[in-house]
Amino acid sequence: MSKKTIKKLFRKDNYVAEVEVSLIETDHEWAPYYSIADVRKMEAVEKALEEGDLKTVTKLAHLYTLEPVAAE
Repeated sequence: MSKKTIKKLFRKDNYVAEVEVSLIETDHEWAPYYSIADVRKMEAVEKALEEGDLKTVTKLAHLYTLEPVAAE
């Protein structure tokens, strides 16, 4: 079994949350997969973004704002 740290992105309106989670790789047929704790963390971030609870998001993830760029 090996673990690989990856970053998952969640977007809502002009916010993007970057969550670090571990991807578990094994010989199991369902591999690779996330731990239950990481799944709950991603669900909490997604729910907090939907509700506009940015304080909770910043406790669990890196939070960024997006702004449009005018390409000329």
